[in-house]
Amino acid sequence: MITVILIKHILPLIWKLLLPVSVRFFWYTGRGYNELESYSLNVSSGKFQKYNFPLSGREIKSIRFDPVNVLSVIQLKNATVVNRRGDIIKRTPLSDFKPVQQIAEIDYRKGLLRLKTIEKANDPIIKIHNSSINTQTLWKEYLKERADIIIRFGVMSLFFFHGIILSS
Repeated sequence: MITVILIKHILPLIWKLLLPVSVRFFWYTGRGYNELESYSLNVSSGKFQKYNFPLSGREIKSIRFDPVNVLSVIQLKNATVVNRRGDIIKRTPLSDFKPVQQIAEIDYRKGLLRLKTIEKANDPIIKIHNSSINTQTLWKEYLKERADIIIRFGVMSLFFFHGIILSS
């Protein structure tokens, strides 16, 4: 499963020479937010870009977004969870992105989330409310959708191997 988020990074002029910078997403599965259950993305300054990151195969209780740890402005739009086929499973309203620490400004308007970190940010954190995802249920739904294909493949394989055994 992949989450897609459109991010536009606007760096102060002094930081433009230090690109790329990274943002990190953490997913909470009951073992606390930790590096093993996180994904870092390098973002570049300028226009909106589409970023994908894989999610845990376990049930996700919540997602945390850590924007860049330098003074900067980031804009987000279209935070969605999609499956491998690209079907949208969940849309996350940008109003569910709530500042926890080291965010100087946050503004929701015109379908955009604009946030600015504090001047000496070293660990800004945004918690994404209502971000739980039961990936096990999604897997079961995927199997239900594909059951006929899986069964046909199994039956064809059985006939194939049965034919090999009979011809030996």
